[in-house]
Amino acid sequence: MKKFSAGFSKAMEFILGMAGVIMILIETYSVFCRNITHWSTPWVDEVLRLIFVWIVFIGAAIALNTDELISLTLIEDKYKEKGKAVPYNVLKVIQYVAALVVAVLLSQQEWVTMMGQIATGEATAITGYPVWIKSFGILVGFVLMAIIALVKLIVTCKNFKKLP
Repeated sequence: MKKFSAGFSKAMEFILGMAGVIMILIETYSVFCRNITHWSTPWVDEVLRLIFVWIVFIGAAIALNTDELISLTLIEDKYKEKGKAVPYNVLKVIQYVAALVVAVLLSQQEWVTMMGQIATGEATAITGYPVWIKSFGILVGFVLMAIIALVKLIVTCKNFKKLP
């Protein structure tokens, strides 16, 4: 499971890194056009917003996977340093339950939002891409967070059996 988790994180980090490079290139093109050629590039804002939303929500799932999203580090470190595994694991269970509940609730809400956008055929003003594509990025991020939180919760609960 750890190999899959590490491989998933590395693959997603690479994809998000490439998306970041694409964002930089698009914004550089926009600045060049605005300042050198005096051309208008109104599509840039919509495309950058779309890429940014995907980066933020997939990145949040990666952060949860690596335990960098939700944490009470001051308290966790205290228990970890003193070798108190039970309180440490209890904190982790609370964190993963909270992450799971929030991710499931927000996934449901984003699903409703996305279905409404699909039903109305809502599109962006300039490029005309369907707005639900942006909402789908949010939904994918929340679903990944829910799955990751559930897996981490199961693994942490199994660790209780191994504790003295």
